[in-house]
Amino acid sequence: MRAKVQLVLVMVGLLTLGLSSCNLLPFGGGGGGGGGGGGGGYVQPAMSPYMNAQDLSDYQEGRWVHYKTEVSGSTMESTIKVVGKEGENLWIEVGTIVAGSETTHLLLVQPDRKVVKAFFAGKDAEKWAKCDISEIDQPTAAGGETPDVEIKESDEQKTVGAGEFACHRIDTTPGGGETITIWYSKDVFQLSTGGSEHGGMTAMETTGMKKWLEGMGSDAKPHFDIPKDEE
Repeated sequence: MRAKVQLVLVMVGLLTLGLSSCNLLPFGGGGGGGGGGGGGGYVQPAMSPYMNAQDLSDYQEGRWVHYKTEVSGSTMESTIKVVGKEGENLWIEVGTIVAGSETTHLLLVQPDRKVVKAFFAGKDAEKWAKCDISEIDQPTAAGGETPDVEIKESDEQKTVGAGEFACHRIDTTPGGGETITIWYSKDVFQLSTGGSEHGGMTAMETTGMKKWLEGMGSDAKPHFDIPKDEE
């Protein structure tokens, strides 16, 4: 059951990446945090006040991961970095490149995953611009019956852009659907919605889509200096 739940979360994370160009946060519609010097011509809609990540325990200052995704011949990139701390809160930066459009989001996140400050910068920006945070309740687990899926598990080595990893492989086939294969490794930081009890997501493959870990490290630096309170 737990494996099924984790895999459903991975699929939700994939949809988030494809629809909002961000691997961590669903962006709500509505009034934007306006252009300003950091927008670089990009209009940012109001953001969800909560991160999709289920657990922030692996979010340690300095850690970063970089993923690439190929969908129907197009390539997307996402980088997630933990670039600072403010008390118990974390400064988390999410950068995305989609179809030549590059945006970076800087978020101050509480231990309960609530986003209390948000900034963004477009491709040609010279500084951060404030981003509005929408007013919605914290998301809760979906109810109803667990989807009927076939799950196969095995252990194998997986080579990706970031190197070779000892992985736990899970093949999931929803009833009447396409098989989704995910590789997890204990050696990969869980800075993505694709983490599980088996470690961080190393790669994911299904028909027409491939996603893999291109790089990771422990020396993350912010895109621009973290804004001070008066800014």
